[in-house]
Amino acid sequence: MSGIFEILVPIFLVAGGILAILYLRPRMLNHVREMKFMTTSTVEDLKSMFDRMQEEGLGDSLRHYIEIKGRIHCDQPIHTPFSEKEVAYCSSKLYVVTQKEESCRDSNGNMRTRTEKKEELLADENSSDVLFLKSDSSDLCITLDITNGCQFDISETFDRFEPVGNLRSYAYFRNFQHCRTNLLGYHMKEKTIDMNQPLYVLGEAYKEGSNIHIGKPADKEKTFIVSTRSKDELVGKYERYAKFSLIGGIAAIIIGVLLCISYFVG
Repeated sequence: MSGIFEILVPIFLVAGGILAILYLRPRMLNHVREMKFMTTSTVEDLKSMFDRMQEEGLGDSLRHYIEIKGRIHCDQPIHTPFSEKEVAYCSSKLYVVTQKEESCRDSNGNMRTRTEKKEELLADENSSDVLFLKSDSSDLCITLDITNGCQFDISETFDRFEPVGNLRSYAYFRNFQHCRTNLLGYHMKEKTIDMNQPLYVLGEAYKEGSNIHIGKPADKEKTFIVSTRSKDELVGKYERYAKFSLIGGIAAIIIGVLLCISYFVG
C-alpha cells in the first residue's frame, strides 16, 4: 500500500503542475486581457445603447459584453445577523463548533486521550439573489444576476468565534436552540456591501421585458465578475494569480519528477 502511495504522490504533483500552467494560468491571463482592453461604460451608456437598438428592432435580442461601473442600490438597508450593521447586501455563514474526546492506545500500548474539534456549517444565507447597479448621476438601475456563473468578489467584513457563554450579546442567538452535545460555540462569518458602495462589473448585458440585466455570458470563454474592488485592483489580483500558477506549477512538476526518480532508482 505504501508503494502505491509513494508513486501516486509524484504523479498527482506533476499532473497538478501541468494543470496550473496549462489551464489556471491562461485563465487568469485571459481575465487580465479582458479587463485591460475593455472600455468602461456607465449605466446611462448601456440604457442609451439598448434604446437605439430598440428603435432598430434589435433591443430584445441584443446581448452585449460590457464593462460597467456604478453603485449598489437597494430601497431598504439589510440588517446583518451577527455584526448588526445596516448594509445593502449580506452573505452570512454560521458554523457550529463541537469538541469530542476519544481514548486510544499509542504505539507503546499506553492509553491516550485525544481531543478533536469539529466545525460544521449550520446556516448559509444571502440577503438577495440579485443586486441592483445604479448610476452615479441619475436614478437609472440595472439588475445583476449574481447566482448564475458569477465570480462574486466582495470582502469578508466579519469573522468571529464566540463560546456559548458570550452569545447573550447577540440578538441572533436570544431564542436560539442549542441542540448539539459537547458544544463549544459558534463561528460567524459575513461578507457585506455597504450602502452606495461602488461596484465593478464585467458581464453580458441583455433585456428581460423592460429591464436591463447583466449576467453570465453565452460564450463560456468570457467572464462574469461583480466586485467591490477597482479595475486596477482586480487586474493586479489576477496577474499575481497567474504568476503564482506558473511558479507553483513548475515547482510541483520538479518535485514530482524528483520523487519519481527517487522511487524507481531507490
